[in-house]
Amino acid sequence: MSHCHYLVSDGRQCREPAGPDGLCHWHDPKSDKQSEETAQALEPFVRRIGSCSSPSS
Repeated sequence: MSHCHYLVSDGRQCREPAGPDGLCHWHDPKSDKQSEETAQALEPFVRRIGSCSSPSS
């Protein structure tokens, strides 16, 4: 399985499965993020992976 190509500024790579364009649902700008299903999936996603932003020091 291929992972999302999104890289955070500190070099970490998103570990979500990649779609056809090489990005996961969350990082693909073409992916619909306005649906009720997306809203319901967002909370568990954030709990699982945390933020994709760089860790604060």
